[in-house]
Amino acid sequence: MFHLHVRRISKINGKSALSSYQYIARIGRYCTRGDIVRKVASEDLPWWVTSNSGIEFWQQADSMHMRSNGRLLFSIDIALPRSLSVYQQNQLAEDFVFSLARLSVGTKTGGVLTTSYAVHEGMRADDAVTLRRPNPHLHVLISPSIVDGHKRSKENWFRRANANNALQSGSPRSTYIGTKRWLLAVRQEWARLANVALKAAGLALRLDHRSHADRGLLVTPTIHVGAKASHLARIGTMTHRTRRNSRIQKVNARLLEEQMLHQLAKDKAAKFQRAFQEQEDAIRKSLLIAERQFEEAVQVHPLSAALSELPNAASVLLLISGCRSSSIHKTLTPVDAFAQQFLKGLPQKWHMFHTEGRYFYFHVPDHHLIVIGNGFAATDATDPALLKIFSQAISRTSLAPSRVFSRVGLEGVATDAFTGFGVAIESLQRYAHSLREKSPAHRRRQRP
Repeated sequence: MFHLHVRRISKINGKSALSSYQYIARIGRYCTRGDIVRKVASEDLPWWVTSNSGIEFWQQADSMHMRSNGRLLFSIDIALPRSLSVYQQNQLAEDFVFSLARLSVGTKTGGVLTTSYAVHEGMRADDAVTLRRPNPHLHVLISPSIVDGHKRSKENWFRRANANNALQSGSPRSTYIGTKRWLLAVRQEWARLANVALKAAGLALRLDHRSHADRGLLVTPTIHVGAKASHLARIGTMTHRTRRNSRIQKVNARLLEEQMLHQLAKDKAAKFQRAFQEQEDAIRKSLLIAERQFEEAVQVHPLSAALSELPNAASVLLLISGCRSSSIHKTLTPVDAFAQQFLKGLPQKWHMFHTEGRYFYFHVPDHHLIVIGNGFAATDATDPALLKIFSQAISRTSLAPSRVFSRVGLEGVATDAFTGFGVAIESLQRYAHSLREKSPAHRRRQRP
């Protein structure tokens, strides 16, 4: 939908400014071309032009005063969006020509360039037979000579400019027009104005002035075939340009198909990724809920009680006298220094939770608990395998148990599990009784 073509018209190529104007206006020798001219106008003409047709201006541009290698004008051909109405197309053409005449000056001193433009319907006599759609388009002629406000004579207008004698020399000529920066600015301005018109018309179509490379497209740009070559192609005669354009279109079609398949694969992968992310979020949420439930359960568990109450809740209790290793930092207590080591010694089904100077290790399948605090380690497990895991995990650290207590009925199991520490297994009930006797409340009751 985007088509903007610029040509430079120079005397050195034998071109004529007046002939270019007659062509877009379909007058003179071009009056029989058959295309319907919707509108012809000229803007920002110098003061010496007596009519608004533009003929006098462009005829003077062909005068002998112009240098033999001078640029007469620039011709711009632009395709108008078919989706716009006739009124909207005409208004878009006027807005673009107005902006073009000012952005093409390229100087900070102001001024404007003279333009002539024509809007063609783009219809041909055989359109009804060939079912060809109308191709409305805009022709713009723009002169490099700047209308800067000085009233130079008609004869001096196209002479060489002289800043020291502005009235007796020619008008200054824009050095910006014809450059690559100018061309990019023209394309960008046309796309901007066209998109404003399309948006105002309530259409979703948009123009993009950027190249395929700048837009990140991998397809090869097609070439402009032209009306004559298109007509020959419709009757079965292929020219070099139509054959080349046909090859490009076939390659682009294959590339677009591959891109579509690639996009489908990306969409499918993204769908799986979203599903995986949702599943991962659900698992993370469930683990968070389970962790909170575990924390709540630990806080009310009997093994969370004070050391004096642990004999009533534990199946095995170890009193820790210190560390077997002297390499541990003196500022760290055994419980802080070896909590992570102890966890590494446990199977994966055990999970750790830390609170108030104690480390709790929870066995998921059987819901058994191990607690390590400052000076003690205890568990409520009674299974020989779990007690063996408990003792092995303790042995992998530098904790040194000084006394080991077990519940009645577990002496043999505790002996098998903790014989490697070189301490005798004592009765947990006796230890609890001794703690009660040492308690201040018990001593107050024993007083006469």
